[in-house]
Amino acid sequence: MTTAQERPAFLHASTACPPCFDVWQWVLWRAPHKGVKVPRPKTYCEDCTPEYQAEMLTRQRCQHPETFFVRDADGFISGHRPPTQEAT
Repeated sequence: MTTAQERPAFLHASTACPPCFDVWQWVLWRAPHKGVKVPRPKTYCEDCTPEYQAEMLTRQRCQHPETFFVRDADGFISGHRPPTQEAT
């Protein structure tokens, strides 16, 4: 985790982000992937892990406890919200 002194000056407490992120994590997650042609996930929960979700649930910072996780054939784990929850 970075300290406030390490963050760029344009970041401030009013920057809206989900409670499971701190502001710096949110800015980095939303930053464009320069030179990489990988589509942005539909929701930030796609990049979550079961361990991080458990930690955020303990801290009452997970807004989407219904997110479930799927491991693909290559072993990559991705979070999925039920279809009615994907837009938020």
